[in-house]
Amino acid sequence: MVETLARLDHDTRQRQIVDAAREIVARGGSGALTVHAIADRVGVSEAGLYKHVDSKDEVLPLLIDDVRESLLREVSRATGPDGTALAKLERLLGLHLSYAESRGGISFICITAALQFGEARVRAAVGQLVEDCLALVEGIVAEGQRRGEVRREISPSGAATALFGMV
Repeated sequence: MVETLARLDHDTRQRQIVDAAREIVARGGSGALTVHAIADRVGVSEAGLYKHVDSKDEVLPLLIDDVRESLLREVSRATGPDGTALAKLERLLGLHLSYAESRGGISFICITAALQFGEARVRAAVGQLVEDCLALVEGIVAEGQRRGEVRREISPSGAATALFGMV
C-alpha cells in the first residue's frame, strides 16, 4: 500500500485509481479488482475512494477509456499523413504488437475482463474502443483505394475486421 497523506484533486486521484486498477487486473485478472484492493493500492480508505468513484463498476470503464485514449494516441502517431496505406497498416500492426508487449498485454486483459463483465457502461467503453480501431483501419484502407494503393474490390470494413481479429 502506498501511503497518501496529502489531499489530491479529483483528476489526480482518478488517475491513481486507474493506474491501480491496471496493476491489479494485470496481476490478478478482473476477479482481483475490488474496492478494497484499489483503495489499498492507492493508499486511501474505501470511504476515501468513494469520493472519486461511485463504485467498482465505474473503475473498469475508466480503465478501458484510458487504454483507448493511449492506444489511439499512439496509433495517430504511427499512421500520420505520410506514407502509403499499406505502410500505415504495417506500422499499425507493429504498433499494436509492441504496445501489447510494452504494457504487458494489459489492453487485451482489460478488454477480455470487460467483455466478461455484465455492466453496460463497461461493455459500452469496450464497444467504443473497438469501433474507434475499426474506423481508423477502414479510413486507411479507403484512403489507399482512393490513391490507387489498395484494390477497389477489398472491403474497408472487412479488412478492418480481419486486421483487428489478427491483433
